[in-house]
Amino acid sequence: MLRLTIILVALLLQSGTAFAATCAGRDVWPTTSPAVKARIQRILSNDPFATGRFFEVTKNGKTSYLFGTMHSPTAGKLRLPSHVKKMLQGARVLMVEVSNDQEKAFYKDKSNLARMVVSKKSTNFIKHFQKSDLPFVLAVGKAAKMKPATLDHVQPWFFYVLASSVGCGPPRGTRPIMDAYIESLAENARIPVVGLETPRQALKAFQGFSAQDYALMIGAEYHAIKKQRPGDRSATMTAMYIRGDIQAIWQWQNMNFAGANRRGVALIEKLWRDKLLVQRNRSWMPAILRETEKGGAFVAVGAMHLGGEGGLMKALQRKGYQIQPIVFKFN
Repeated sequence: MLRLTIILVALLLQSGTAFAATCAGRDVWPTTSPAVKARIQRILSNDPFATGRFFEVTKNGKTSYLFGTMHSPTAGKLRLPSHVKKMLQGARVLMVEVSNDQEKAFYKDKSNLARMVVSKKSTNFIKHFQKSDLPFVLAVGKAAKMKPATLDHVQPWFFYVLASSVGCGPPRGTRPIMDAYIESLAENARIPVVGLETPRQALKAFQGFSAQDYALMIGAEYHAIKKQRPGDRSATMTAMYIRGDIQAIWQWQNMNFAGANRRGVALIEKLWRDKLLVQRNRSWMPAILRETEKGGAFVAVGAMHLGGEGGLMKALQRKGYQIQPIVFKFN
């Protein structure tokens, strides 16, 4: 999930809704079958950056750092280690996906979001759903305080954001998500903060499919939710992140789509892998290279952006950077 949409979902799905309440759960990875674990390990065996969340990158004697965040509050087991804080506070510049100031400015003017997510004309979105998916669709709409009659005027991509975030919105009154907390540390140390993209660019990454495609994707998400409680899914992802099994998260999540409509699952992978990760990584690279070539940069983005064939680490490696993992444990 994008950092920006975490904030958005938190605004819409308040802590009093049934969905936010489902965030409580347990780590189910220990009960995952050995065969599934072995299959995931085989898939990731050729990726040197499949694990780990913190890397030192050096070129021409200039050193910078990349830290993979989790878009969750820095509480409990996710408290940022002192070692990471120390490296951050010694940085020349902090680079994040979207800065706090950008988010505040974007959401301050409610018309910015309204123009993106509401259509004056009917999208005929509802007609594309299977009858068995409609209770879920209506429940998501209700949680977001949408009347059934308004659903056909909500952009399908935006409704998919809501449906795919069920159970994952941080309740009101919690600590800032890790990205925002890291940025506050930099600001306190008077370190300049650079956003790698604008809020509008971040949200546009979700767009580009037809209403029918989004309906199929939402149906596949509903199938996964019925197989794995959102709270358990969230707790398991957090535990995997803490262990450093970053790229295994995606492979584990894919298990929950088994049996869902194939086109919906393929579209979800295209969205999350191609558009939200790989394409955004490519658009970020010129700015990242500009700062890492000077040295002293601290790049803090979602951990899933680091590994994989289209990840930032391999992109930097191809540019001639020497990469050293930094091992640490959360408090």
